[in-house]
Amino acid sequence: MIAKYLENNKIIMGAEPKADRFDTSQASDVVRADGCESIVFTVWTGASADNTNTIAAQSCDNVTPDTATAIPFMYKKTISGDTETVKATAVAAGSTIAMTASTANQFITIEIDPADVEAANSHAGDRYCRILVTEAGNAGAQLGAITCVRNGEFNAQAILPTKIV
Repeated sequence: MIAKYLENNKIIMGAEPKADRFDTSQASDVVRADGCESIVFTVWTGASADNTNTIAAQSCDNVTPDTATAIPFMYKKTISGDTETVKATAVAAGSTIAMTASTANQFITIEIDPADVEAANSHAGDRYCRILVTEAGNAGAQLGAITCVRNGEFNAQAILPTKIV
C-alpha cells in the first residue's frame, strides 16, 4: 500500500470557506516553516463580479506577527477543471498575483521556499509565513484556503506534529 503523500505532507486548515472571506485585507493563519521542504497555500475562490483580489506571500517574525515582510514565491492558477497555467515566479519582494474576476472554482496555488522565509527576517531561526489576500472590489466572493507543509520531519509518523501557530 502506497501512502507517500500522507507520510510526507501535513494539510492545515488555513481559512474556512465563507462569503467575502478576504474582505478588505485578510491573512491566512501563520505557519511554521522550519524543518519543511516547502509550504504550499491553495486558495479556492468562487466568482466575483468586480474583485480581482491579489495575493502576496509574507515572512513573519513571530506567530502574531509583529512584522510581516513580503517574500518571493512560485504559483500556478487552475482556472477550469484541471487546466493549469505554467508555473510562474513572483520574484520581487512585494509581488502579488491577481485572481481572475468572474471565474468560479479557480485555484491559486502558492509555493514558498523556507529559505526565503528565514532570509527575510533579521532574527536567525524565525521561520513563520502566511499569505495576505487584498480585496480589490466590493462584490464579495466565496473563498477559502488550505495549507500543505511538505516533508521535513514527518517521515511516516502516525500523527504529524502541528505546524499551525
